Amino acid sequence: MLRTAPLRARRSPDRRSIAPDPAAPRIAVPGAVARATWGARWACACVLGLALAGCGPAGAKDYNQGIEHFRAAQYADAAAALERAIAENADFAEAHHSLGVCQIQLEQLDQAAASLDRARALFDAGTVTDTEDKKTVAQKLALVHRHLGLIEEHRYQRQMLSDGDAAIAHLKLAKAQYEKTRSLDPDEPHAKQRIEQIEAFLARLDR
Repeated sequence: MLRTAPLRARRSPDRRSIAPDPAAPRIAVPGAVARATWGARWACACVLGLALAGCGPAGAKDYNQGIEHFRAAQYADAAAALERAIAENADFAEAHHSLGVCQIQLEQLDQAAASLDRARALFDAGTVTDTEDKKTVAQKLALVHRHLGLIEEHRYQRQMLSDGDAAIAHLKLAKAQYEKTRSLDPDEPHAKQRIEQIEAFLARLDR
């Protein structure tokens, strides 16, 4: 995946970067246009591993089709199937979450954020598709915030060469999302790592 190394201190802040999240689906940023297929496998393992049985909630059939398309790196088809699942069941929290991950892969960051915000609201309200304990729901909600953090990191990457202040603002928003992840799921190791890396980078910039 793309590795954007920090530049020397004499450079202006808008040309500095921390290394992108190693777990993130690859997004086109300056100097990179290809998408890493392993990013899809990671996201699939984290979000799209849920295959619902035949007696599942309304929209389960299209949801399962979305999972299969995603696993085959057919992101547009996956998104279309998940949108059909949501059309049938507007309160399908997992479908909104999975759609958001597909939209990250499609570089549709604004749409992805909207889908993840909807998933977050549904999880907050306790709207889930099966009988789960509070810890499981909290872990799902934590993962939504983790993906919202990834979106902010991708926005940071897109702006780091054109608007340093705006880029840093997105990085701080990413850190806030990872902190929310940690508050919901203290055992989630990725968010802790990203918080530490972002804090160290901002400290070097004296931000």
